[in-house]
Amino acid sequence: MKHIINPVTITFLTLVLVSGLVLSGAITVSGETPGIIVIIGSDTTWTKSDSPHTLSGPVLVSQGVALTVEAGATVDLNGYEMRVNGTLRAIGTSVNRIVFENGKITFTEYSNAWDEETGTGSIIQFAVLEAVEIVNSVPVSINENPVSDDNVWSKEESPIEFTGAVVVGEGEVLTIEAGVTVEMQGYDLIVEGTLRVLGSSSDKVYFKSEPYNVPAIIFIQTSNGWNEQTGSGCMIDNADISNVNLISNCSLKVTNSKTSTISVGGSSILTGNKLGSLLITGGSPAISGNVIGSISDCLGTPEISNNTIDRIGGFGGSPVISENTITQIGTIRVSPNVRDFDYFKTDSPTITNNIIKDWICLKATGHATVSYNTITGHDYTFQYEKGSGYFTWWQTETATTSGIILEGSCHVFANTIENCYIGIRGGKIIERNLLMNNRYGVEVCSDTTIKNNTFTNNNETISIVKNPSSVTINYNNFESATQDIIWLYGMSNSIDATNNWWGTTD
Repeated sequence: MKHIINPVTITFLTLVLVSGLVLSGAITVSGETPGIIVIIGSDTTWTKSDSPHTLSGPVLVSQGVALTVEAGATVDLNGYEMRVNGTLRAIGTSVNRIVFENGKITFTEYSNAWDEETGTGSIIQFAVLEAVEIVNSVPVSINENPVSDDNVWSKEESPIEFTGAVVVGEGEVLTIEAGVTVEMQGYDLIVEGTLRVLGSSSDKVYFKSEPYNVPAIIFIQTSNGWNEQTGSGCMIDNADISNVNLISNCSLKVTNSKTSTISVGGSSILTGNKLGSLLITGGSPAISGNVIGSISDCLGTPEISNNTIDRIGGFGGSPVISENTITQIGTIRVSPNVRDFDYFKTDSPTITNNIIKDWICLKATGHATVSYNTITGHDYTFQYEKGSGYFTWWQTETATTSGIILEGSCHVFANTIENCYIGIRGGKIIERNLLMNNRYGVEVCSDTTIKNNTFTNNNETISIVKNPSSVTINYNNFESATQDIIWLYGMSNSIDATNNWWGTTD
């Protein structure tokens, strides 16, 4: 029902004459023709059911009088000023916000100022202010938007529709029950206290927004982080998060959920999720049993285990990456006669017991350990532009994936690498590996020790390039090299290649 604010009574004329000096400031704030000034002379409530409340002229809330605007109500100022000499209490909720639009609200020196201790005075909370100017001469609480203590969003209230950012205040708890749909509509959910999302496998919680206006669920650093021992703190279980970023600056537990972009740190726990893009900002998170599109950064000392991961790249600290199925770590870009290495840049990672579909392309500033991984090469196609001028076309070629490409101090041991273009390139110590059917078994670019490896049916078993000063090749078994066992590319320094088995199995 549309509700128009009209002049209150015929006594209005007398009130204008008595209060003329005060009302002289109640003016329009647009180019519209000034309407008749309305005085609210007794406590009044504008309800949601009578919305929208549309002003037909300037409004004055008299001194000592309270105007209350109910949650969910809409007030169209219609280009006019609401001048408050008394009290304005417009308290919405995170679900039912109040809307003020198109005008000006002035709190004069006669207004009832907000008192935080007593909770009295003028307040605008959980409100959407569209094209509204607010002028205050006394303290007023405006849009602090807390979520009340132990607030629960139930399935019966669903869907929850945001009309502005929602804040879970420090010390407060918001629980979202199974089956709830949260329509965020481009507005953030900011958690300073505790958020508990309690979906189930058969009745998930849904967070939604439009793809062109992506909001975030943000856990600030002082949020109540997850504590695994006590089972308390911020957690999300069985949620489907669509077109909403998930950003945590505290420890967060996320289980059995789906989200496109998530950023975590601290002692976070991620288990059983489907994640589009994961950013690890530090700390020591435990990441296990997930399906992950990409890990773009991997800072701190996270434990990443038993996941299926498409790609790990960017920068890293000292992660432990174990028992995963991974398509690629780092990136190798191929063009005719050129292989460009985009390394996963880390400090001192441990990469062990993984199945790698494409390659490991790793740069370590500390000391890396790469062990017990299985890499099986395969052919793939790539395209490049060929020709010149008006005569250009896209040429399609075939390349073979490489195995382990390293830069920095790396210990490479007990890996199985077969059918690759390059089995291992780089590495300080290379030992106990099985390299089979590769174009190049090991490519040596710096001082290296190669020992106790088995090489079988590689085209060039060991290729030494860049003239390193010290290369030791001992106690290896070389079987059935199809071209050369050790190939020296401009090598001027001597190498130690004693105590190897040349084509024997004993």
